Amino acid sequence: MPVPAGASSQDRVWRAVLTGLLFRSPVDTASLSVTTGLPEAAVEEALAALSDGGAIHRAGGVVVAAYPLSGVPTRHRLHVGRTTTYACCAIDALAIPFLVDGSVNLASECAECGKAITVRMDGERVLAVAPESPIVFYLERGCCETGPAVISRCPHINFFCGAGHASRWLADRRDLRGPLLGLPQAIAAAREHFDRAIRLVREEAF
Repeated sequence: MPVPAGASSQDRVWRAVLTGLLFRSPVDTASLSVTTGLPEAAVEEALAALSDGGAIHRAGGVVVAAYPLSGVPTRHRLHVGRTTTYACCAIDALAIPFLVDGSVNLASECAECGKAITVRMDGERVLAVAPESPIVFYLERGCCETGPAVISRCPHINFFCGAGHASRWLADRRDLRGPLLGLPQAIAAAREHFDRAIRLVREEAF
């Protein structure tokens, strides 16, 4: 997707990183410079600001996450057209269908029993889901160690095939706090949390 020339340098780089991870294209500094039309020094400056602000996470100069998207494979897989991309956690996965036009197939597993969980969405509309009533555990902010969300929070924000399995999983993790959300609640939370990133990718005004 072309990056709007009128956007700020930081937003242009942020959008290029998001769309790059969404469609599994390179998001290194040189590639982002070509995509955005910005000098590499400006790209690096923008990436540093985005990292400091928590919009992305880099390790060793590599973009590991640009929330809601993961730069590395995770258990939360999304099929966007012919591309398989990845989300950092269950809530992030439910935000990704808002980034694109058309249907998206989400595949994950129950964190307790490993049973497959699939959701097909078109924007906020759920077209199909199995099992019928999956649950998402949404970790409270501040209840885990500090650090990048992809390390401190995302591993705990998972799908479950039902409330019973979520409760069983949490029984062994008494340090974790947060609500159990039904699918409609989880989708609403994802849409709200990633509103700015969604509008940026879709070129809507902030």
